[in-house]
Amino acid sequence: SSSTSASNPKADASGLALQLHHLGCLVRSIAAGISSLGGALSSGPPSSPIRISSQRATVCFLPMSTGIFVELVEPDPDNKLLLRMLHDGVTFYHLGFLCRDIRATEAAQVSAGAHVLTRFSSEAFEDRECVFLLNAEGQMIELIDAPPPSAGRTSDSGFALF
Repeated sequence: SSSTSASNPKADASGLALQLHHLGCLVRSIAAGISSLGGALSSGPPSSPIRISSQRATVCFLPMSTGIFVELVEPDPDNKLLLRMLHDGVTFYHLGFLCRDIRATEAAQVSAGAHVLTRFSSEAFEDRECVFLLNAEGQMIELIDAPPPSAGRTSDSGFALF
């Protein structure tokens, strides 16, 4: 098996280009998350906090290595699901992947037993389409529509894109 770097996106079993972008981590507050994870573990400054209205949360990205981040997720006071998970001690809860063809990747996941949980446009990714799925093993996966390829492209918050 060959290793995959962030600059060389991996093709999944269906031959679709995927790139691990982040590990989602629930936090009581973005500031506390930056304090506990950012200083000793992060490879650079965090992004500015980004409000994701449809998900009722605020997020911030901490760079861990080239193109891979920890996404700190602070649930809104009315986000009962994420607050319950946080209360139950669940912190790291999903993997986020940039996909060259989000619909085909979603179809491949569904055919492998995954279920779509929610679809939304994310302010963290220039309002591109995202979809959360729960796979057959009960793990949550976020698929993120990757922007068209362009050298050195970054988002407004400064983190690298596909």
